[in-house]
Amino acid sequence: MDEVIDPSGEVKIILSNANTPFAVWDESLSPQNTRPDGSETTSTMKAAGSGQMINQGAAGEDSVGQSLDEDQTKRHICIQASAKHLVLASPVFKRMLADGWKEGATLSEQGSVEVTADGWDPQVFLTWLKIIHCQHHDVPRQLSLEVLAKIAVISDYYECKSVLGFFSETWISSLETSIPTKYSRDLILWMWVCWYFQLRSQFREATLIAMEHAISPIPSLELPIPAIVINTLDKRRTQAIESTISMLNQWQQDLTNNSRGCNFECRSMMLGALIKNMHSHNLLSPQPKAPFLGLSVQSLRNAVNSFRSPDWYCKDRYRNHGDRCGNSSFEKLFRSFGVNLAGLDLITLPI
Repeated sequence: MDEVIDPSGEVKIILSNANTPFAVWDESLSPQNTRPDGSETTSTMKAAGSGQMINQGAAGEDSVGQSLDEDQTKRHICIQASAKHLVLASPVFKRMLADGWKEGATLSEQGSVEVTADGWDPQVFLTWLKIIHCQHHDVPRQLSLEVLAKIAVISDYYECKSVLGFFSETWISSLETSIPTKYSRDLILWMWVCWYFQLRSQFREATLIAMEHAISPIPSLELPIPAIVINTLDKRRTQAIESTISMLNQWQQDLTNNSRGCNFECRSMMLGALIKNMHSHNLLSPQPKAPFLGLSVQSLRNAVNSFRSPDWYCKDRYRNHGDRCGNSSFEKLFRSFGVNLAGLDLITLPI
């Protein structure tokens, strides 16, 4: 037996494929292929009551605790646990061990049983098992975002969020990292944590940043984020970009058919400047199309706000003066336009 949670436990959990890569991030999804949040690629989790530091790599390749050697991560790991605690904590284990499944029948007939688990980080899985076995003195009071996201996935799989109780509140309040201000893997992890633990204001903030800074459809990273969340984010991101490009096309049309601008010179100058600015920012031909790979709402907004207006003078009977038409500068044109994105609200989402 590799790990003993309960020496008299009737259940032997066989954990296979330990340390399966977790929430794998494609670096091509990051603007400029960097970690835009500026965070370190390694964070730490400190075990309560000890000086043990558990490194948590960005790709989820964690160094395991002292009781798990490196060889054990390459094969199955056996963990002895209590059937009673598993059944009380988790509806999944209750169905498996107490509701007529073959594992339950084996437990009744033989007094012990083997069950399987797959892919979990061994150290995180053990922490979760210690919580449901009320071994709270061995549970860390501070976790990295990485570990918190992993525990949330395990808890979601075994349908026992309420068991985390006090610990989830402590972990969240002690997180050393804040929500990234740029699009990154950590931002998706934050979205998942906020969704699972129902952190309303943080969820709104994280989803807004994702919509504004994503340069492609937003991935779930195989986290159990509901599809409606991801689909809504993608839909709103797409709509925001489409409305901006549609606005630029409409201005071209208005200047061409004389519905904007005060005279021929004004319309000609602004139309030419608009076309040149759009061309300079790869917005003219071919125009970006959904799913708008490589283009974010924020980068498009910045591009449009940087459009250079022509500078010219109109001549009247007495003197030359700068053109004062409301359509004679992009700043004036853009003043009445804005894409007002808002983060998703946990309460109003139709889940």
